[in-house]
Amino acid sequence: MATSKRGSTATLVVHDLGSFPTGGNGRLVAGFPSPPPPFFVLRISTEEGVVVVEDVEVAVHGSGPTEAMALDEFLAAARAHLDLLEAQEELSPLLMRQRDHLRERLSA
Repeated sequence: MATSKRGSTATLVVHDLGSFPTGGNGRLVAGFPSPPPPFFVLRISTEEGVVVVEDVEVAVHGSGPTEAMALDEFLAAARAHLDLLEAQEELSPLLMRQRDHLRERLSA
């Protein structure tokens, strides 16, 4: 974990979002080797008391006063972004990759 005067940042591998002990939405698994796909690689940072959870692959994020609340917001944002992408008749190759990335991870 990198630390600065203002905050800190960590990258975690997240798998099995169905059993997160504090938020009810997933269990964090960090370390090596990484679990088999599908999984999220999340960047978690804290800046002035606000926790931000961001997917490294797709620019979807959530924030809140705690990691659990930020993760809940992240999952809601990821589902909303997937819904938006799936509603489109045509997508660019970049957006197709985002759709597939989110679909694989949120459907697991």
